[in-house]
Amino acid sequence: MRQQEGQFSVRELTVAFRRMGQLHAAIYHQAPPPDMSPAQSGNGNRDNCAAMFEMAMPHFASMDSQALATAVWMCARFHWLPNAEQRAAWEEAAWAKRHQVNLIETANIYFSLGVVHWVPSTHSLLEALMDQALERREELTPWLICNMLWGSARVVAEHFHPGPERVTQLVELSLPQLDTFLPESFCSLLFSLACLRCRPDDAALTAILDQFEWKVPHSTNRQLVTAVWAMGALQIGSLLTDRLWDRIEQQVMKQADEFNFSSAPLFLFGAARMQLQPSDKLLQLLLTKSQEHGAMLRTGDVSVILWALAKLGHKAGTPQLPTAFVADMVQRWEDCHKGRRAATMRHVSALLWSCANLKYTMPREQLRSIIADAEQLCSGGGPNPGPRQPLTTTDATMLLSAFETFSSADGLAFLKRHLIGPSSSGLRWQPRRWRPARLPRDGATAAESSIGMQLQTDEVVIGLERDVRPHL
Repeated sequence: MRQQEGQFSVRELTVAFRRMGQLHAAIYHQAPPPDMSPAQSGNGNRDNCAAMFEMAMPHFASMDSQALATAVWMCARFHWLPNAEQRAAWEEAAWAKRHQVNLIETANIYFSLGVVHWVPSTHSLLEALMDQALERREELTPWLICNMLWGSARVVAEHFHPGPERVTQLVELSLPQLDTFLPESFCSLLFSLACLRCRPDDAALTAILDQFEWKVPHSTNRQLVTAVWAMGALQIGSLLTDRLWDRIEQQVMKQADEFNFSSAPLFLFGAARMQLQPSDKLLQLLLTKSQEHGAMLRTGDVSVILWALAKLGHKAGTPQLPTAFVADMVQRWEDCHKGRRAATMRHVSALLWSCANLKYTMPREQLRSIIADAEQLCSGGGPNPGPRQPLTTTDATMLLSAFETFSSADGLAFLKRHLIGPSSSGLRWQPRRWRPARLPRDGATAAESSIGMQLQTDEVVIGLERDVRPHL
């Protein structure tokens, strides 16, 4: 390929971008399974993708908008992020051609940048493309709207946000077209609003949920658990009708074979945030699937499962929640922390707070081991050394509640060391006990919410919400 670099025209490069992306999509049906190794998934072909992008870089300035959009679309298909120099060259060319970009190219650019978590060095490009699209609002289809919102949601962690006003306009434009939405469109819309932390007003949300109800029987397990997670993050439990919740439950129970390791954490998080109790049959399915996929659970997944059960008012040792299940989850948390993925201090505090509220009596040696894990996290050591994680007020307050419940002198000594210091034995620290933030009856964080309002919630929930955020 490199030997023929000078022989390719801009048009030929454009066709090559498209054909490589189409080939990858045809083989792997959009993307390889997340648990597939690079050798199995064909990620070795990323070298060809990288070589082609590098070859095209000197020609970016002479490419039209279609070629530029197709180039990043190819990167998205291979889940390959160009290096900083390559990204800068593409961004400069895209900015120069921004007025030529049509709606389909805009949607593809947002989608592609979202897939690889690529945020242009200045946000002006994404903002300009969205503003141009909004000027042609009568031409915006559900696919275009969802792609722009989804792409924005995927890069929000990289500090890009389109702004509540733009999100508001896109949601308003989607409302007259809801009857044409596919299940994946509803899933994408709710997911995007949750990640962007923009809560539409109750009228808009009610319209979305009413139409979504008709698509539930045609939705996959991944779409449904993602929708439940998003509805929980948006705090809209009071807007869900009993009929919609029942239909979601029935469809999820029909899809037992579609569960993966994240299905139960996502569903339980959403249910707990909305304070909607799963039926006994569904709860048992969620617990069973959590254990079946236990080897894949991360520390954050376990913390969320137990936190959700505690928030829903369950207690260990009841028919709905056997003590053996909680013990198994805590052991899986420890195994994961000491093995493939270390916990964060938020995972530790959520785990212990949850066990205390579930009335689960943790073996003393296990509790000491987890306190030792917390000690290592605070110092930056441990089996998976990383940056030192200072103890926040939120974590400390949750831990204090747990250690008091457990009557753990070791735990209280740990808090004293990290909050007061070893030489301050005469000081007494009396923190305010942590309590979940009370929400108004309508589920919003203010007495009256407005479309596009920035959603706020307590620090604990935000941390756990990010731990189990779906990967669409």
